[in-house]
Amino acid sequence: MSSVYAAAAPHAHIVTGDLIGVTANGVDAFKGIPYAAPPIGDLRWRGPQPPQPWSTPRGAEDYGQSCPQRSSPEHVLPSSRGATTSEDCLTLNVWTPTQRPPKPMPVMVWIHGGGNSSGTSAQTYYDGTAFARDGIVLVSFNYRLGALGFFTHPATKGANFGLLDQLAALQWVKQNIKAFGGDPGNVTVFGESAGGTDILTLMTTRKAAGYFHKAIVESAGWWNDVPDLSEAQKAGAEMATRLGLPGASATAAQLRALPVEKLTASSDAEATGPVIDHDLLTELPKSAIQHNRTQHIPLIIGTNSNEGSLVPPDAPVAEVAGDLSKAQRDELIQLHGVHEDSSEAQWIFRDAHFSMPARWVAASESKDAPVFLYRFEYVASFLARRRTAANHGSEIPFVFATWPDYRLNAADQHMTHTLHGCWVAFAKTGTPACPDAPRWPSFSVGSDIWMRFGAEIAAAPVSDRAVLNFLQQALQK
Repeated sequence: MSSVYAAAAPHAHIVTGDLIGVTANGVDAFKGIPYAAPPIGDLRWRGPQPPQPWSTPRGAEDYGQSCPQRSSPEHVLPSSRGATTSEDCLTLNVWTPTQRPPKPMPVMVWIHGGGNSSGTSAQTYYDGTAFARDGIVLVSFNYRLGALGFFTHPATKGANFGLLDQLAALQWVKQNIKAFGGDPGNVTVFGESAGGTDILTLMTTRKAAGYFHKAIVESAGWWNDVPDLSEAQKAGAEMATRLGLPGASATAAQLRALPVEKLTASSDAEATGPVIDHDLLTELPKSAIQHNRTQHIPLIIGTNSNEGSLVPPDAPVAEVAGDLSKAQRDELIQLHGVHEDSSEAQWIFRDAHFSMPARWVAASESKDAPVFLYRFEYVASFLARRRTAANHGSEIPFVFATWPDYRLNAADQHMTHTLHGCWVAFAKTGTPACPDAPRWPSFSVGSDIWMRFGAEIAAAPVSDRAVLNFLQQALQK
């Protein structure tokens, strides 16, 4: 790096050493920053360890490598290191305004989705430039996925490594974010799909208390049971057998010697999720929410109108309806009536796995903190010929304002401005004062109001109440 470039580039000093980032369009970006030691060798299937410090300035111009997963990361620039995978992947990225105000700025920390088995912070839709332009310090990070993040076995003992990575990233933020102009006392964590579900899980563990102060949960599937450690270790022993090792008798050394390609290619790599390990998690997250044993922080939570895009239109209804009996499914279909924007399997999947749980969480959490419930229904103009409703994940480029401008008409631009602005306002104040939109009232069981982001933006009573009430009663255990 030339001395001229180094002098012009933004610098930051953090606990582990100096960083050199890049500046573009009034925003400084620092990428690929290690927040934990590489979880390789003896550190595979161990909790994240502190990163090693460095003595000379470290370049932070590009993303770190993505965590191993079955397929290549999507939506990553071909020139980026994020397009490749490695177990040495525990890095994070920071965007901050080049001209920083004297007062520390709110911080937002993004947890990507992908079923805890795929994904990367390097997706182009997750670029934090728009947030930084609006006075937010934006952080994104990678965490261990699939079998590397959620496998457990009697020989390795620990569990929830992917969640522990997320907690380590939040601890890094608390320790270092002042170096980027951020306020460690005003951190909003937000995530989509599995990232949203993980946030709900972190809200129920005492070890995460104080590391974030507000939360935004987008399209979190949330009605599944969580196995106990002994049950998960039994499944891990069975996985070891399938991978050619002596089941429960396999040693930690044998397990850690398995090639990463063998782990990511295994069908077990897709079966991921938290475990009641009696350390990070001491009870079912659903139970903790139900009994008000959470952090009680301001919360935005919501879903999209076509979460059913995750399943084929002709999927068997019995396979997507959870534990509903045939009689219950028939009654549910009668209650719902005919809708043209999705098949029976798709809307039942949406309501059973997304809409009902989101409303249930909102009802529980609203007893102790302000909660704002939403449904995102908007379809971008250039997608309208192919879609009639908002698919799973389709809110993300509106939230990050990362749509290519040339593709947007005036209505698309307005939705981007509004939804992005809601999230910014919430991070700054705890209230989603959405620009150019009606007031978004907080949720209560009595009012049962959500904000609908569609062709029109309006606060309205929750639709299909009878369906959601029926599902809650039928599926709640």
